[in-house]
This record gives sequence, C-alpha cells and structure tokens, in this order.
Amino acid sequence: MNSDPADAAEQFAAEAVRFRDWARDGTDAGELAARNALIRTTTLYLAALELPPEITVAGVIVTIKKLSRNRI
Repeated sequence: MNSDPADAAEQFAAEAVRFRDWARDGTDAGELAARNALIRTTTLYLAALELPPEITVAGVIVTIKKLSRNRI
C-alpha cells in the first residue's frame, strides 16, 4: 500500500484518465476489446484499492481534471 495518500490519489487519477481515453478513443473490437476492458477495469480497481479512506471523491475529480488538461 502507498504511504502517501497524494501519490495514491494521483495514481488513481492517472489510471482513470487512461481508462477514459481507452473507453472513448479505443479502436479494439471483439475478443481484444473484452480483454482490454478486463485489463483496464482491473488496473483501475487496483489503483482504487490503494486509496486511503480519507481521500474524497472531489479531490480525485480535481486531480483527474488537472491530468486531463496536461495531456491536451
């Protein structure tokens, strides 16, 4: 488990952005799409497990928005 809650939040936010980008822009289909969906969902879930209870949804959303702006 991560020792720094901010690191865990940033890692989760980054994974959420990767998931969103894959879901929105992915071109895979069929079995490959199913495989990638399992991988992306599992990776996002594992990142969420690292979040401490005191992390707020609002804080994660702000971090996701900041990461999204940096990728444009």
